[in-house]
Amino acid sequence: MTQINFRVDKKINSFIDLKMKLEGKSRASITKDIFMNGFNSQMMPYLANLYKTGKISIKNIAEITGIHYTEVISLIAKLIDEIEIDPQLIQYSEAVSKKLLPHLKHAKKEGISFKGTIISDNNAK
Repeated sequence: MTQINFRVDKKINSFIDLKMKLEGKSRASITKDIFMNGFNSQMMPYLANLYKTGKISIKNIAEITGIHYTEVISLIAKLIDEIEIDPQLIQYSEAVSKKLLPHLKHAKKEGISFKGTIISDNNAK
């Protein structure tokens, strides 16, 4: 753990003093709560923007935040309106889909269920 020291103006100090008095907490506790609330409200939007611009990966975000990568994906999806996708990636995905579809249909006929997987039943019909 690292210690961070910084100065605050009189207004902020007065507010911290008031919270200390009313909540019966220490100055360090009040200040840490305020800092962490601000940090938490800014961290994911900042990291989501870095991800959107290709400057950081989901794995890096998971390591930095200590949040499981599946949850990171969900959080980022809520924060990014539109991710630019390379047209070649879309073409590749469509080509793979066309090649897999007959195999999925055959597997479905053989009684293999895709329930609970990333493959929807609609694709395997």
